[in-house]
Amino acid sequence: MSTRLQALLGATAKQRRVRAGALLAAVIAVPLAVAGLVSGALGGADDRLESIPAIVVNDDEMVTSTLPDGTEQPVLAGRLLVTELTGDGATGFDWTISNDEEAAAKLASGEAYAVLTIPSDFSSSITSISGRPPPRRSCRSVPTTRTATSRGRSRSPSATR
Repeated sequence: MSTRLQALLGATAKQRRVRAGALLAAVIAVPLAVAGLVSGALGGADDRLESIPAIVVNDDEMVTSTLPDGTEQPVLAGRLLVTELTGDGATGFDWTISNDEEAAAKLASGEAYAVLTIPSDFSSSITSISGRPPPRRSCRSVPTTRTATSRGRSRSPSATR
């Protein structure tokens, strides 16, 4: 046995057995510890998705649509969207309904992480699908905030949709 290996494992047979046992224990314990830390950090991460606070602002205005038989029917597409988001289904967010001012204040204070604003012409653009050509829309943004990070609470750039 070389002198370096003897120095590492020990000079006597008893020292070699003790050090080999400690090395074997470390080889087994380190991967188990890493696996335990990773599973502990990621465990239940998908269970907390519904606790992400978000606000929906409905600026939509009601429009009427003429049916083939000539009767008029009110169209409230914004209200239907708000109902779907705030209903019992799993959307991944804890949606609340608010107005523009309160939503901006809650976003700035960190009480909400995202604000979805339904534009005032949402219902009219939905009804235009069945008749006249739909209006072209520019890219809109959904303001968001970052959660607390190592640098503290900060605002992130808007996420475009």
